[in-house]
Amino acid sequence: MNHSRLLAIVLTVFVLSLVACSPKSDEGTTSPNSDPTPAPGSTTLPVDPNAPVDPEPDRPTTTPSKGIAVGEPTPGFSPISLPKRPVTFRVSVPENTPENDPVFLTIMDITGGESERLRMKDLGNGIFETQAEVLDKALVRYTYDRFEYKDICCLAEVTRESLGESFNLQYRLLLTDSDIDHVTDTIPVWADLRESFVEGEITGTVVDADTGEPVFDADVSISGVHVGTRVDGTFKVTRLPAGDHTVIVHSDTGDFLPVQKIVALGSGESIAAVFEVSSTTLVPVSFDVLLPDSTPEGAWVKIAGNVHALGGRIGHPSRPMTPDNFFIPLLERDGNTASGEFMLPEGAFIEYFYTIGPIWVTQERAAQGRTVYQSFRVGEESDSRSDRVEFWNNEGWPLVSLNVIPPANTPDDAKITLNMGPSSWLERRDDGTYSTVLGTGPEGSEMRYRYILGDSFDGIDASPEAVDGFRTLVAPAKNEVVTHVVTRWIGQPDPSARREDGSLSVKFRVSVPPETPAGGEIFVSGNRPALGSGIRMEPHSGNPWI
Repeated sequence: MNHSRLLAIVLTVFVLSLVACSPKSDEGTTSPNSDPTPAPGSTTLPVDPNAPVDPEPDRPTTTPSKGIAVGEPTPGFSPISLPKRPVTFRVSVPENTPENDPVFLTIMDITGGESERLRMKDLGNGIFETQAEVLDKALVRYTYDRFEYKDICCLAEVTRESLGESFNLQYRLLLTDSDIDHVTDTIPVWADLRESFVEGEITGTVVDADTGEPVFDADVSISGVHVGTRVDGTFKVTRLPAGDHTVIVHSDTGDFLPVQKIVALGSGESIAAVFEVSSTTLVPVSFDVLLPDSTPEGAWVKIAGNVHALGGRIGHPSRPMTPDNFFIPLLERDGNTASGEFMLPEGAFIEYFYTIGPIWVTQERAAQGRTVYQSFRVGEESDSRSDRVEFWNNEGWPLVSLNVIPPANTPDDAKITLNMGPSSWLERRDDGTYSTVLGTGPEGSEMRYRYILGDSFDGIDASPEAVDGFRTLVAPAKNEVVTHVVTRWIGQPDPSARREDGSLSVKFRVSVPPETPAGGEIFVSGNRPALGSGIRMEPHSGNPWI
């Protein structure tokens, strides 16, 4: 991703740092609390009684398989729609890999969580291998690491594969639409054991197959590096090790279907490739879903998916968490059902799930709290999906309907962010209040979150009940409605306020890709005298890529 493209997406993206700094425990978003007193400043109204509380909290991660295992669904995740087929993954690890360390293959879901985790067999000479059952005709996310779950959890990123001095790899992509039955990867360095290696590069051009014109802003993924094409359709990924590299050109807008090539890169070599993509045809796809009886009467039902029409920037590594990512389309609700129709690309691989609140917090689940993700390929003329949600939370755990009354000076068209897990917009009612639904934990457990005005770091809830901007909700024994009154937004900017000389103060924020060199300087420049020849931007204190 070049700097001209970065400046084209100048955005306020502070929330990513807040999410990144909020680790998930193996108990999800809850923790024990002996004081069941409601959070200060909240009022509670009982709604419906709930079933008995499940004594075991939801665990999003599980103990890995032993030996060379054929991929079975990880406990805690329900099966999804598309068929699966076996693919053999073979990886070459760095020479400094500790002799007795295990190597794991992790298949990831649409939100970046683990759906399957396999311990790989050591074949000797730094080669590891395993076989996994992966979705057929799909874009599969996966990565490698050395972390073994024992007494602690969720530290796989610390020992995850990496690149260069500061690059943090999120996941690789694999297109299973071809007759691929094996994958050969190379790990240059581990995140915790970085060392120099001979670097090569892959450059290329993405063009329209029909017109030959360059394709701008196409997503290109190469062995875990994700960039976008420039205006002339070109891209370049450097600091790659020698070996086979899977290169995938894809689009979350659905403008074209993904294409994939395997490029063999020699030590220190530079290779160029041309990718042709063809425009897709949009067809109507309808979704109808039966809701569980526990769904609160006023809850908004949403559908989240991997294409832009379904809020498709969830967990997308080359498009960091920005206000666009908060968008998840609403379905039209009619009692205990909800429905909607969307124009989706013919032949596209679609992953999706339903939610009535923040992702990871109140999305659809099956028995024992298993997270549900569904998938299909869009048909030729039209398509329809008929689904059923079993639960919005672990069975028996209560739901809390949050109502937020903003200050009187809040603009009518303002967005209010609920900052927890992946942040999300609250939905605005006709009376000017905002709402969402939270899935909680066992009675007495705590949840912390805060309300933020729009996408500006300056508009934080400054009510007396919000300690440093954060509110605490103690899980009740049964479903409840909680109303919060935000008395004021701290530092709310006045868009009409000008300086004495008539100028406006403007704050620029830009998200840069993880492969940006440590200590690299970023400048903003433009056609106004105040910008001069460029103003050096300061790194965000909580996130090195903002």
